[in-house]
Amino acid sequence: MTMIVMDASRPYSEVRGERMQDDPLYGVCFRQDGLPFDAQGNLVPDDGAKDVRLGEVDGQKVKYFPLYTDEMRARVDRKKEILERGNAKMAALEEEQEKASPEQREAANEINLAAWLRGVAKYEPHEVFAAVKNRYGVNARKKVDVLDALLALKPPLVNPEEWAEEHKRVLDLKTKAA
Repeated sequence: MTMIVMDASRPYSEVRGERMQDDPLYGVCFRQDGLPFDAQGNLVPDDGAKDVRLGEVDGQKVKYFPLYTDEMRARVDRKKEILERGNAKMAALEEEQEKASPEQREAANEINLAAWLRGVAKYEPHEVFAAVKNRYGVNARKKVDVLDALLALKPPLVNPEEWAEEHKRVLDLKTKAA
């Protein structure tokens, strides 16, 4: 099964506030590309609701709106289809291209650095170098330079314990050589 995860290196918004367990937004902590993500950055599953539900909180009547719209469901299906074809970097790019102007399309950076660090997505080295330069202003020429730059981010993009073994080895070789 294909898992859609939030790319913390791209713009996203936080969802704040107290929620009751009946509220469809109860587990939602972030939104990116209009989709809901939980505190770990995983896509919150669709509850299947299509109509507004009535509820009660502290004696007050409230309306619970569906977590997903038909447009959001279609967006998730497109992203899953693209990811299942093995082209992870295209999921974010396709979303950007749908809503971006021609100038923005050229500047769109479709590299999911968080997924790359975890070893979920694979990219050519020059693509990773360009993404790090565009987002963080680091002109890296080697993988170790990219990893150092991403390790220095506060808060970290991805906890170093979650990094793919291939990235951990590169940093281990650097520390052994020093």
